[in-house]
Amino acid sequence: VSMSSLLLVLFQLVDSFTVYRLLEGQLGEATAMEQKGIYDRAQPLVQFGILLATSLTLSLVPLIARTMQQKTGRSQELYASLAFRVSVLFAVAASVGLTLVMPYVNEALFKTPDGSLALIVFNWQIVSMSLVLVLTAILYGFGKIRVPALLLGTGLLLKGAGNLWLVPGYGIVGAAVAGNIGLGFIAAALIWYFKKVWVMQFAHV
Repeated sequence: VSMSSLLLVLFQLVDSFTVYRLLEGQLGEATAMEQKGIYDRAQPLVQFGILLATSLTLSLVPLIARTMQQKTGRSQELYASLAFRVSVLFAVAASVGLTLVMPYVNEALFKTPDGSLALIVFNWQIVSMSLVLVLTAILYGFGKIRVPALLLGTGLLLKGAGNLWLVPGYGIVGAAVAGNIGLGFIAAALIWYFKKVWVMQFAHV
């Protein structure tokens, strides 16, 4: 649970060790420092979006744990499915909203629209990160810790490898894409593992 909560910070740590160094080799010290500063603008915006997407959803996790201990009453599957759907709904809404206003927010807050594309790509990490937080919390309630921790570590390695591969060619946009790949892998793998632990349908279509 601690790893999932610190995942964005750990991704940021990987960026701190790789992005500036890789940019410096391509662009020079001054430009690399400027680009890294633009890239770091996304962190507070994404964290705000994740807070909106998960604050309501995570409040459902204790209900899931309580209903698992009861033989009567509402099914825990109802709350688990609701947590998943609410998380996706708010996360996608936050990402779409930030995508539409990002160039204007970027210029309003930082006096320049530079790097808006990278920030738009970065902000879609809200969706994956929201799912990661919800699924790891529920899996922790099942006592499933090792596999989620392994998946989180693998995603972190993917982020580092993605930076090494994409940043030299695509700059801070490549770093944002690498983050999306890492978090996307973790979210998809957690959904797969969750389905093995608990056979249920997240959403009815």
